[in-house]
Amino acid sequence: MAGLFPQEMEGSAGIRLLLAAVYVGICAVQDLKRRKISLPVTVCAGCAAFLLDIPIMAKGGENIFRLIPGMLPGAMFLLLSLAAEGAAGKGDGYCFLVLGALLGTRMVWTVALTSLLLASLCGILLMIFRRAERKTRLPFLFFTGLALAGDMLLCLGKIQW
Repeated sequence: MAGLFPQEMEGSAGIRLLLAAVYVGICAVQDLKRRKISLPVTVCAGCAAFLLDIPIMAKGGENIFRLIPGMLPGAMFLLLSLAAEGAAGKGDGYCFLVLGALLGTRMVWTVALTSLLLASLCGILLMIFRRAERKTRLPFLFFTGLALAGDMLLCLGKIQW
């Protein structure tokens, strides 16, 4: 995938992107409708991410700790949620923990930063046109879905299925 995924993940890049897209799509719809995400769906996606890593670990001796840098955005969102006393959702953090395990460090940081940019721009525009107030909560995982879709379109021709 031309550097977006670590080299050892290259063989399963298409499956990882497809799983991430389905997972974020489900979470985005749940975030829009209920402002919560499903824990069973999150656990299943996380387990699938780790199952995809078993052949990598068996073949090259890689260990599970290489996933930690990719999971940092999720940990940061969870810390933000605790510090903001619920102003930011824990579901966003859980979602990014799973995405970090699925997508790897570079791509998850790209998705996280693009999501933040899109949500910020949307919030600014809503306040300018007086459709929202400063405390209005936006469904962040919707923007995560848009960011992931954009990243997938940019690298679609580079995936080796």
